[in-house]
Amino acid sequence: MDEEMRAWWCANCPDAWEAMVDKWLDPVFREAHRAAQERRRRMPGVAHHQGNRSLSGYAQAWSAAHGGQPCSLFAAYGMSHKGPASSDVSFSVDDPPEAYTNAGVYDKVTAYAQEAARSMGATGLATASSTGRLLPPSPRSEHRPRA
Repeated sequence: MDEEMRAWWCANCPDAWEAMVDKWLDPVFREAHRAAQERRRRMPGVAHHQGNRSLSGYAQAWSAAHGGQPCSLFAAYGMSHKGPASSDVSFSVDDPPEAYTNAGVYDKVTAYAQEAARSMGATGLATASSTGRLLPPSPRSEHRPRA
């Protein structure tokens, strides 16, 4: 492959670059990519306001922008579908569908909250509703040294 065509961030990894290009040119991948583009085009609102941050990165940014207030991953998920972390967004499981920039998020938040209510009971959900914290952060979001 012509080295001028290789992305700068992959300059020292020609085998990795070749593998990525092979994947991008694969007909199965191209069809899946085309289908995903079409779904995004039909989406009634923006996908999210995380930018290139992970969900835990959005939660950290929101917390930093709001005086160190704690932000669970569940609350971050809801707020990332309302506005940027630095904006005046908040979260409640009782938020109506129009609170989100993408209507599909409401269904996911509602289903998750219903499951949490089923497993935690009404008292647990009432507390979670006021704090936005239904579950603790996922263990996957915590740094663990490799064995």
